[in-house]
Amino acid sequence: MMLTGDYTLTSQTAAQKAFNVPTNGAFNTTANRSYRFRCFLDITTMSASSGTFGFALGGTANITSQKWMAHSQKSGAINATNGIGTQAFSYNDAANTTLTSNTTTTTGSTVIEGIVRCTTAGTLIPQISLTVAAAAVIKANSFFEIWDIGTNTDTNTPAGVFT
Repeated sequence: MMLTGDYTLTSQTAAQKAFNVPTNGAFNTTANRSYRFRCFLDITTMSASSGTFGFALGGTANITSQKWMAHSQKSGAINATNGIGTQAFSYNDAANTTLTSNTTTTTGSTVIEGIVRCTTAGTLIPQISLTVAAAAVIKANSFFEIWDIGTNTDTNTPAGVFT
């Protein structure tokens, strides 16, 4: 999934799809498979009231385990030389997870990489949440990549397998 244009979120605090492509923002999974994923979100127009944003994998697939790491910021522009404003977090649960500290900055970004294992076929939906409701915008060229790396019990990743 890659946005070719900006996508405006619904002004709410509940987790919601981060992409409108395809229409439901979902990836279809196969039963008993493991997937690697990578995500980049560039977010603007968040509330100027002190708040945070979070990430989750929603959908109808039964997630048996997941582990991912996010490098996120919501503190203005990151200085390309020294990374001021960057925060790093690592999680391994299915719940919606806050990625940043409370700030009044209205822009943010995150890069997330991880693995998810599913026992049932269904959908995986990359989701974003805001602690202060706003019609925030996910900017063009934000993306979610996911690829099948084998059964949910495989220990070896096949090289070059992308979907």
